[in-house]
Amino acid sequence: AIAGRDNICNYLDIPLQHMSPSVLRRMGRSEDPEKVRKILQHIRNRIPDISLRSAFIVGYPGETEEDFDLLLDFVRSCDLDHVGVFAYSREEGTRAHSLSGQIPREERQRRRNELVSVARQRSRELKERFVGRTLSVIVDGSEDGNLLGRHQGQAPEVDGYVFLDKDPAIRIGEMIPVVITGADSVDLWGQVRF
Repeated sequence: AIAGRDNICNYLDIPLQHMSPSVLRRMGRSEDPEKVRKILQHIRNRIPDISLRSAFIVGYPGETEEDFDLLLDFVRSCDLDHVGVFAYSREEGTRAHSLSGQIPREERQRRRNELVSVARQRSRELKERFVGRTLSVIVDGSEDGNLLGRHQGQAPEVDGYVFLDKDPAIRIGEMIPVVITGADSVDLWGQVRF
């Protein structure tokens, strides 16, 4: 549907949670990371400009260093534009609360920080593909003398912004063409092109 329609954003949020079969099994989720890789590659082949987001949990009870390494390798090699990373939090009343292999909070935080670092590096590499291109951007607001906008691959409040020089002729809610001039792991910078 996305590939065949112009009125659907080229954006998918797929909550993968982890890429270790044993951790996924403990979570009660699908256990086939290779199938996930094939699906993501199929999506990229059909819609090359799609933005993909996912979220992962680190430090889930029983997660070994080998499990964590599988997740790191996946995030390094997979083309996810936006990645959310959460350290497992033990909550009363959940199935995971009583699982064996609870991981100390400090270790869960270390793993979270490491995965965030890997995800940011990969995200920056992917965002650089936009530099020099003209994107349609919706203007959401302003901050510190800049206009804040989003292109179709940036969800509100979670995926960063396209920063633009403030221009009194541009109104909030307006869709404008923007030449992307810079990128980091979260945001893009651009100049309005009229």
